[in-house]
Amino acid sequence: MKSRRRTANRTSLYLQSILMVFALFAVVALINGFQSSDFKSQIALLLGAEAPAIDKPFWKWCPTGVLEIKHLPSQGSVKDPDSFAAICSITIQSSSSQEIKNSTFVPLLRAESPGSILVVEAGSYQGNFQRDLFRISGLVFRSMDLRVGIEELFTIQPPQTQ
Repeated sequence: MKSRRRTANRTSLYLQSILMVFALFAVVALINGFQSSDFKSQIALLLGAEAPAIDKPFWKWCPTGVLEIKHLPSQGSVKDPDSFAAICSITIQSSSSQEIKNSTFVPLLRAESPGSILVVEAGSYQGNFQRDLFRISGLVFRSMDLRVGIEELFTIQPPQTQ
């Protein structure tokens, strides 16, 4: 009788140990899942945050009633709405999570309107300036339209590649 109880206790102990290890792995997986940017963006959308669609044509990033756009590195500015209309509506592409983690950003443009100022930052990845990587209000994206528009509007020559 005692040997049956010992066997049952051992089986129960093994079963409990396996269950605890499984529960530990499940908790670790859930924690990693809750920290993913995909999960956070889905929660933000659920709570009513507006996010531009990826590859959606003509995402308008400029504040309403923008009066002036300044190019911060050259201190150049444009005040003609017809001139900067081309860079206010852009298409955006996604960027990789590795780029986002390893990129540093510096202020590039400043768009001013009555009551609001919006800063566009240019990205640098592993020490190399990424001509089409930008950040606006925490949103990191790629946009060839914005890069070309900035170069044309402020007559900036792109860096020469060798």
